Amino acid sequence: MCGLACAASCSDDFESASSVTSVRVLAVQLDTPFARPGAAVSMTMLAHDGGAPRDAGRPLSIAWFGGCDAPDDDSPAACYPRLAWLRALSPGELDGTVARDGVGHGPRFTYRVPPDLLERHAARVGEPVARGLSYVYFAVCAGRLVADGAQRPRAGIPVTCVDAETGREAGPARFVSGYVPIRAYEGLVNHNPVLGEVSVGGAVAGPCDDARACGEGRRCVEGRCELSLPRCDADARDDCPALDVTQAVMDESYELDDATASTGISAEGELLWVAYFTTSGAFDAPVATLFEPTGGRRPKGESMGALRLTPGFTGPMRLWAVVHDGRGGVAWSRVDAVVR
Repeated sequence: MCGLACAASCSDDFESASSVTSVRVLAVQLDTPFARPGAAVSMTMLAHDGGAPRDAGRPLSIAWFGGCDAPDDDSPAACYPRLAWLRALSPGELDGTVARDGVGHGPRFTYRVPPDLLERHAARVGEPVARGLSYVYFAVCAGRLVADGAQRPRAGIPVTCVDAETGREAGPARFVSGYVPIRAYEGLVNHNPVLGEVSVGGAVAGPCDDARACGEGRRCVEGRCELSLPRCDADARDDCPALDVTQAVMDESYELDDATASTGISAEGELLWVAYFTTSGAFDAPVATLFEPTGGRRPKGESMGALRLTPGFTGPMRLWAVVHDGRGGVAWSRVDAVVR
């Protein structure tokens, strides 16, 4: 089970983590990274099925389960006993055809933070500000979600994924589950990063109303023209040219860490980094630091990632730049391209 606090994915293998070849949850954005007690927090998921055929996508089943408030030791694993009720969920309650309290469906979900969450949280030694913590859990399946009624001990939530036609377990390439932490404070504020354009190999996707504005063989996707990238004919991916990728991050994204300032010591900027993902090839360095207190800020315009395409690949592809801050903020950009 993966938490969205991970920088790029739940893997130490950053090389393969940037290549999206299976069902992946790349990020979840909260509308308010720091919630107030009693507030309704809306969250949006960025998920992609990299294992689907290029010419025929398959639907993703997405379910949310909320929530777990003030767990022991702040651990998401401490919530698993509280989620035993998921074992009794019917197929209809998991696919959304039957309503069930505490269960949501689709890429968006809203969870209301308990008004007494701060009082319920056990303060830790040295914490300067009262805080609360909740977890919301999710499951994403290229197939059909079903309750796992097995009584054997297992990590994670008791929900699994089966093939919609055969009913057999779909396997890890088609299923991912995880959790989203919600941090609550009475007075502290954090915002999601604010992003500008993404450049790939020096090119930026221009705006469009329809494909006629984009040129032959390129589509207009959500108001932006596909980029056109050259095919790599090398024998190995490492021998393919490196395409510099840079995500513009607006100045207002570089915020001070309020919790540090509240201790009475000098306020520091919050950690800020970008993680890259692609459906073709991989990034040499898929995680790049944008700001860290001891090293300062990465210079504007400096390359933040090097994309190498899959040798011999032609056709449509997609990449994402997901920018995180160290206090739960996240924002992302998507670039569609065609490799010729």
